[in-house]
Amino acid sequence: MRPINVWRTHDQADLGRSWLWMGCIVSILLATAMPILLVAPARAGDEGEPKQKTVAILHGHGGAETGAVHYDSSGRADVVEKDVNLAVAKGLESRLRQAGFAAVLTREGDYSLTPNPADAMSEIQANLDVANQRNADILVAIHHNGYADPQVSGTETYYCPERVFADDSLRLGTSIQKHIVSGLRDVMGYQVQDRGVRSARYKPYGCLYTLGDDWGDSFHPSRMPGVVVEALFVSNDHEASILKQEGGQDLIAAAIFDGIVEYFGSVSGGKDGD
Repeated sequence: MRPINVWRTHDQADLGRSWLWMGCIVSILLATAMPILLVAPARAGDEGEPKQKTVAILHGHGGAETGAVHYDSSGRADVVEKDVNLAVAKGLESRLRQAGFAAVLTREGDYSLTPNPADAMSEIQANLDVANQRNADILVAIHHNGYADPQVSGTETYYCPERVFADDSLRLGTSIQKHIVSGLRDVMGYQVQDRGVRSARYKPYGCLYTLGDDWGDSFHPSRMPGVVVEALFVSNDHEASILKQEGGQDLIAAAIFDGIVEYFGSVSGGKDGD
């Protein structure tokens, strides 16, 4: 009988125990790390990461279409709606981008998207197509009012109550309207008339085309909550003097931005099909 190699037997036993201890340690480490892995923040592109909100900005008129015009005492046009709309839209776009939103101007400058901008339906459709193609979360159309009576004044915002996302549109409009009115009153000291958030049915043609959906099978309406903002009246002398100033345009852009931020703090969706 061969003698038992005691040292070899002990080495094997120690090795077995070592592997056993290593296995236990690895198991403990994995169990400890697993919760950390489960709660790790999502990387860019990971499923479940909050989607960046996209705001489509439609500044009314452009090119040959001037919109409302104010004339000074000498008969010279000193405030043109399309110019004010574009300035406010650019200011809003800048603020949105700085805050981390995706901002989409349906037109980048003072021009029309169609050969015949006088055809309001076709021009609005072209702008809506941009908003739809970019899958925007909301649509904000920027306009300024005009009326034959220069005494008429105030701030108003329109939405379409017939759309499936009407509640979200109303919430957006209410938030923007509140911030414009408070900004004009508190910052500029102008006690503007609050004309409220109204149905687009009260302001047909361009406003209703932009927000409505009942214009026939060939019309492709917006697919997201939206409003038309009419911040002030170009035709009113005092309000035109505000719109003529860069500070006035900037205030309106800031107020619309504040309204959008407040809106997204209160809702999480709202597009058709969501």
